Amino acid sequence: MNAKTEELNEVLKQLWLAEKPKVILNYLEVFSNRALPVFDPRLIELTRHPDEKVRWRAFKTLSMNDHPILREHALKELEKGLSDCLNADLFIYNFFPGDEERILKALVLPDDLNQLHWLLSAIEDILEINPSADSSKLGVVIYAHTPCVNCRFKAIKHLARQSAIPSWMKEECRFDSNVECRELLKSMN
Repeated sequence: MNAKTEELNEVLKQLWLAEKPKVILNYLEVFSNRALPVFDPRLIELTRHPDEKVRWRAFKTLSMNDHPILREHALKELEKGLSDCLNADLFIYNFFPGDEERILKALVLPDDLNQLHWLLSAIEDILEINPSADSSKLGVVIYAHTPCVNCRFKAIKHLARQSAIPSWMKEECRFDSNVECRELLKSMN
């Protein structure tokens, strides 16, 4: 996080010269927790790289950025359905009001519990970074389908923030295995 802009630009320059997947991965890793100094749409092409790890890291790098071209790409991918966290992550910083319904409509819950967890966790991240997003439907989906007690609690927090916890969920939360869920409901009474 301490690199200067000119150093980051040099990393980007080297990234576009790299051919070996391991080298590309190392350059992408530099941007795993920060936005690119200048967005480069070529990064979208790396999400189709033959190497699975490069594709994954390219998505994770893109998820740290906001840009109209990236948003357009995310919306286009959403039209194909949303069943993995990688495409969901693209909305974390490219979210606009109304995307809640688009995401909900495109959502395809995977059977694999790990994939399901990561997908719902990514949607929770969208709600966290975009507190004005309407969590009334997506929060319920996360709560009802996540295999993760922590994600369930986070969903309840989003719903509580918007006074949108359904009565059935309030009743269920009174007996939740997660103490934080029970305490949150008690504090609301």
